[in-house]
Amino acid sequence: MFLTTGVAQAQLKYQDLKNQGKALMDKHDYAGAIKKFNYAKQRAVDRRDHVGDKQLQGWLNECNSKVGRKRGSGNASTNQNNSSPQKPSAKIEDLRVYNGEVNGELGIRIKCSFYARNLKGRSVRVKSTFTLNNRTLSYEDGDPEYMEYVEYKEVCVSDIVEVETAEDYKSVELHIPYAAFRLTEFYEQEFKAHLEIFDDESSEADGDPPMAKADKKFVALPVSVFVDGNVNTKVIDAPAAGGFSIHNVRTGGEPYYFSGLPDWCHVENQTSSSFQIKVDKNFSTAMRSCDFSVHVGSVTSGGNKVRFYINQEGGSGDDGAQGAVATIYKPQIKHNVLGADGVKYMQVCPRVTVSGMRGQQLYLCLYFYQEDDQTPLVDKNGDPIMTYDEETAVYENCDWTEWCLRIANNDFLLAPNATSVVVFDLVLKDENGNVLAREDGFKVQAR
Repeated sequence: MFLTTGVAQAQLKYQDLKNQGKALMDKHDYAGAIKKFNYAKQRAVDRRDHVGDKQLQGWLNECNSKVGRKRGSGNASTNQNNSSPQKPSAKIEDLRVYNGEVNGELGIRIKCSFYARNLKGRSVRVKSTFTLNNRTLSYEDGDPEYMEYVEYKEVCVSDIVEVETAEDYKSVELHIPYAAFRLTEFYEQEFKAHLEIFDDESSEADGDPPMAKADKKFVALPVSVFVDGNVNTKVIDAPAAGGFSIHNVRTGGEPYYFSGLPDWCHVENQTSSSFQIKVDKNFSTAMRSCDFSVHVGSVTSGGNKVRFYINQEGGSGDDGAQGAVATIYKPQIKHNVLGADGVKYMQVCPRVTVSGMRGQQLYLCLYFYQEDDQTPLVDKNGDPIMTYDEETAVYENCDWTEWCLRIANNDFLLAPNATSVVVFDLVLKDENGNVLAREDGFKVQAR
């Protein structure tokens, strides 16, 4: 049933290309029509689909005669010097085959660079088929969902390249997912890519040889990176004192990468077969967590990553970790600072020092109160008036000589419940909301 469906799809492509060629022919674009007609022949499922198609062959002969390029007719008289035209040719300069992403999944990427000569204004077709253990991969191997990669009952990939000059250097990339082969076992097996280049008048179905061809062996990679066997996730519970864990990895020789590592987790002693995860000591009393990925290729592609989850306890006297030490110093206060938006602000810039919070997010908050320093100022919606800024402690000992906050004058001076004197407090918090330091009671004349 699947084979019948595949043939029907290929015939539809053949008929579409034939119709497109006829439309170009009717517009007197004979060169463009020739490309479509020949490409239709190349895209046919087998010879029976076009060998007897007298209508297409008649159109093709007519177009060839119009442009003076009818095959086998002899074109010497069209040359001013009455000499034979130079034969089109191609020469492959470089061919590379490697594993990579194809539409979000693991596949084969082929990069070919070649010279095309005496083909100015025409096109060439670059095509690759594949063998495994000296057996050509055919439709019987292929997945019906990937019929776009089936031609002449072979699994293949191709592209059309336009030639602009008499001697043109071109590069083309071909991509095909491994899923198109429908192979249950292919990891670390040796494939061979067979690349061929045809001109726009060649017919593979009629047995025309390619202008150039080359083969390249390559080894298939696993669908996923393997860490400590075959797992999708790893969960590590780390003590507050920190430490490290050793993990085995297998990728078939492909480089692997880490994404999403926080500052307090590090990769050490990374080799092709193993790596270590080191977790720093947690000087905060708060627990912290993170997750990151080990992957081959892009972290966004499915099925090729292992996700780590690390949970680390907060510091306590039992494990030798110390509590964080933070200090907020008396701020410099500037009034009526004109912003780029034309609004006047109050700017508050204290010095802040923090120890023992490396890798954690810190929040410096500015809260406003009535003169009693107890009743919060609120806006018209009844929400407390405040502002904040955040920084990451990248070192064990951090010193921000000026950590500046600012708030528009009208936001607090015109609060519905503002008193003649308003008070603001500065509070430093960790990412879990724990207060590390505070300085209270800074007064501002409001009315």
